[in-house]
Amino acid sequence: METRAILLGLFGVAVLSVAPAARATLADLELLQAAHPNLLHLYKFEGIDDTTRLADSGPAGLNLVREGGADGGDVNDIMFVPGFDGISQAYQPSYQPGARRVGAGLITSGATTVPGTVTAEAVFQLDEFAPQAAGDVSYILSARPASGRAYFMMQTDTPANRVTTTFGDTFSDRPAVFDYVAGDWYYLAVVAQYDSMANQTTVDWYFANLSGGDPTLTHLVDSTTFQGDWTGSSVLGIGVFNNGTQEFLQGRIDNLALTGAALSEQDLQARLNALLIPEPSAFALVALAGGMLFVARRKRA
Repeated sequence: METRAILLGLFGVAVLSVAPAARATLADLELLQAAHPNLLHLYKFEGIDDTTRLADSGPAGLNLVREGGADGGDVNDIMFVPGFDGISQAYQPSYQPGARRVGAGLITSGATTVPGTVTAEAVFQLDEFAPQAAGDVSYILSARPASGRAYFMMQTDTPANRVTTTFGDTFSDRPAVFDYVAGDWYYLAVVAQYDSMANQTTVDWYFANLSGGDPTLTHLVDSTTFQGDWTGSSVLGIGVFNNGTQEFLQGRIDNLALTGAALSEQDLQARLNALLIPEPSAFALVALAGGMLFVARRKRA
C-alpha cells in the first residue's frame, strides 16, 4: 500500500510538471521547418526590434522591410502582439477600413525566385473582413512574378469570411479554401506544383483550426488546377500585396515559411503535431524514472 501511494504521488508530480506545457510552442514547428534541406524562407517575427523581428531565418537571409500604403499609412503602426501559443510574437499589419491603399505592412527587402514546386505554410489569426470595395481581398502571402500571380493565401468576404487563393494568369479563378471564424488561430499549408509542359498548376491545401484543437490536418482541396505560369522573380508581400502599397491583412501572422518542395500530408501532419503535442519536461521524466527506480529497489529488498 505504501509503495502504491508513493508511486501515485510521483505520477502526480510528473503530470503536474507537464501541465504548463499543455500546448507545445511555435518554436517546435519552426525547428522542423528550419531543418528541411529545401527551406527557402522562414519568418518568425520574434525579438525586441526589427533586427530580429524582420529577419529571414531561412538560408536566403532575405529580411523584411516596413512599407506604407500608396495613399498613406504610418509604418510605425505595424504591431507585434502575443501569438498563438502565448509565448511567441505575431505580426499585425496596419489597415484603414474603407481605404484599401492606406496602411502598412511587410515585404521582402528584395526579390526572390518563386519555384515551380513550393509549399507555403502560415500560422495566422484573422479578424472579421471589412472590404474597402466589392470583391476586395487582403493578403497573407503574395508574389507577382512577371509570368503571373502567386497569391498563396488571401482573405476575403465573398460570400463570407473566407480564405482563398489563385495561381497563374486569371485572378477570377479563386476557389474557396475555407471559411474562417474571426479570432481563431489556424495552420494552413498550400502545396503548389507547376507543370511547364501543360502550363498548368496543381494545388493542394491542408489546414487545422488550432484554437479548436484540431489534432489532424484536413485535406481541404485535392489537386485543384490553375492555368498559366506564376514562377520567377518577385518581391514577397506578407500581410499585404507584394509591392506593399495596398490590401493590408486584417489580422495577424505568427509564422510563415516557404519550402522549395512539395511536402507530403505526413510531413505536414508532423508539423501540426509539433504545434499541438508537448514534449514531456525534464522534470517529469526524472520523476517517472525515480518512481521506477524506487519500485525496483523495493522489489530487491
